[in-house]
Amino acid sequence: MFSKAKVNDRVWSFQYGWGTIVEVNVDEIAFLPDISPGNYYWVDKKTGKYHPNDINPAIYWQEFKIPPEAFKKSMPIDTKVIVWDMDKNYKYKRHFSHFKNDGKIYCFQDGATSWSSDGSVTGWTNWELAEEENNEE
Repeated sequence: MFSKAKVNDRVWSFQYGWGTIVEVNVDEIAFLPDISPGNYYWVDKKTGKYHPNDINPAIYWQEFKIPPEAFKKSMPIDTKVIVWDMDKNYKYKRHFSHFKNDGKIYCFQDGATSWSSDGSVTGWTNWELAEEENNEE
């Protein structure tokens, strides 16, 4: 994917936007995001991924524009979801509140539902639907 990458090539990241390749070695590429001067990130030269277990590459040759309507999802309030931080170190059970055009899912705080919440919500970037436990015998 990036076998012909060279220093000063421009790449794009969903996380950081545009950046510049600042170093290339046998296995990896370092890129410096425009929005974060001084902090560069290493990715695999073959896949463009941060980690081998990542699903998608971290960098691309072109920019992807996501239309605002892509964020207008339909899901019932209080749907059970699992949310987590960037590193998947901690996962939390939450109840869905709403989506915004910032790409985040908003959930009621501390496991509350629309019925029990004081209206406080937290936005999360990483989430998945919770699997319902089957209690049938």
